[in-house]
Amino acid sequence: MKKYIKNFFKGGLFLTIGGYSISFPVGEKWGDIDELLHDITGLINIMIIFSAVIAVTMIIVAGYTLITSGGDPDKAEKGQRTLTAAIIGLGVVFLVKLILTFVLDFFV
Repeated sequence: MKKYIKNFFKGGLFLTIGGYSISFPVGEKWGDIDELLHDITGLINIMIIFSAVIAVTMIIVAGYTLITSGGDPDKAEKGQRTLTAAIIGLGVVFLVKLILTFVLDFFV
């Protein structure tokens, strides 16, 4: 595995899309695997924060929909579905953060 990682940093990442070769020189930006993992962890944390903000925004929108439904069962049901989906989404975001933290701490 270490040989593969060492070769990865020397040569970079090569893709072929539609007959065209695309080269991503990895070694120029990251000197070793720890720097690469640090950048990946930072990117994942930004995506998790963004997802959490979206989920909380959807909870607020669902609450507003429920409050303004005015007894209309269709609007109330739409608000309940949105609230349920937003809470499940927020739970998934926190579960992903927990799993990634565990995996990165355990294996790296």
